[in-house]
Amino acid sequence: SGVPTTAIAYSDKTLGVFACCNQAKQVADPRKNTTEEVLVHLKDSYNNRKKLSATLIESLSPVMQNAEIQLQEISKIIRSY
Repeated sequence: SGVPTTAIAYSDKTLGVFACCNQAKQVADPRKNTTEEVLVHLKDSYNNRKKLSATLIESLSPVMQNAEIQLQEISKIIRSY
C-alpha cells in the first residue's frame, strides 16, 4: 500500500522483509537497543514518514513484479497436479 511502517522486531526475519523494500533502517531491535533507543527510533521514523513514503514507493515496483512472477510460477505448479 506504500505506507511507511516501523517495526519493533525480536526476529531477523522482519529485517529481511523490510530490506527487500529498502526499509531495513525502519526495524528497531530490542535485543540490540535499549527501550529509550527504540522509542527514539520510532519517533524519528514517524517524523520522517513523508520521506520514507517516497523511498518506499520507489522500491515497491520491483518487489511487486517479483511477487507476481512467483505467484504465476506457484499457480502453474498447482494446475499441473
